[in-house]
Amino acid sequence: MKTIEYFRGVMKEAHKGLGAAVKDLTDAQLHFRPLEAGHSIAFTLWHYVRTEDIMIHVCRTRSRFGTRKDGTRSWEWMPNLREPG
Repeated sequence: MKTIEYFRGVMKEAHKGLGAAVKDLTDAQLHFRPLEAGHSIAFTLWHYVRTEDIMIHVCRTRSRFGTRKDGTRSWEWMPNLREPG
């Protein structure tokens, strides 16, 4: 099994599990903030997906087309890399 196939399988299972965990929640439950200061389930899921997206792009960029001719790294494709949410 190639590395990419492994990660696709792992991510598919993770997404299935996350979906199953929240499928019966109402919008109010998804957006409820404990003590009016904590993070909601919806925000936590968004943050997970955003972080996953960054990691996929970082790995893809470094392995395929993230190096310029002068040897430096190119990060222009993601303007908010330092602010994942």
